[in-house]
Amino acid sequence: MRILLAAIFAMSGAQAQAHEIWIEKDSSGPARIYLGEPDYPTPEGGDKEFHRLRAPQVFQTNAKEVIPVVRRSDHLEANISGKGDIRLRDDDIFAPEMGEDGKYAARIYYAKAGRAEIAPKLDFEVVPLEPGGSTFQILFQGKPTPKEGVRIIRPDGWLKNIKSDQNAQFTVPTDISGRYLLFVDHNEAVNRQLDDKAVSKITHVTTLTFVQP
Repeated sequence: MRILLAAIFAMSGAQAQAHEIWIEKDSSGPARIYLGEPDYPTPEGGDKEFHRLRAPQVFQTNAKEVIPVVRRSDHLEANISGKGDIRLRDDDIFAPEMGEDGKYAARIYYAKAGRAEIAPKLDFEVVPLEPGGSTFQILFQGKPTPKEGVRIIRPDGWLKNIKSDQNAQFTVPTDISGRYLLFVDHNEAVNRQLDDKAVSKITHVTTLTFVQP
């Protein structure tokens, strides 16, 4: 069942234009992978940028065991066997773009569905402190990133912006049943050549979805 958004929330222009990748997985059926703006209702036929979601690296515990995906009208599907969290990584969505400072910036996307595992498998990941718990920690390359902004969308469409603490931890109020969606960005200063462009910043974008019984 898609995440229901009951209202449109006032946000900054940058946030309103942001695209994320997220995974939805129920107790049965395939995992569904979306690219879009989850703060807003998805247009019929999918987000206008959905065509950019071509071949994400989808896996469970081993990044080398990539799970194939099937394209649908507004999402990708991955047939997942067994239990466990589902993850993906994609660095081929948007080309590096020049900012107001005249320097290029790139984005790398990560996503996870589930909160059973407490050890990260992605470079940038939100992990629960205990399996199935509601307190999480944000890890970049295995290390905590304190004071990160976190956006939370509840099953009823209620949205809240919070910050992680000095230990990169935060707690989600899971007082209603359904699917929760979390977003976190982390900026990394770099000096790399990507797509023949000198990139000075990479924004790592990670999402986590989980179902509260």
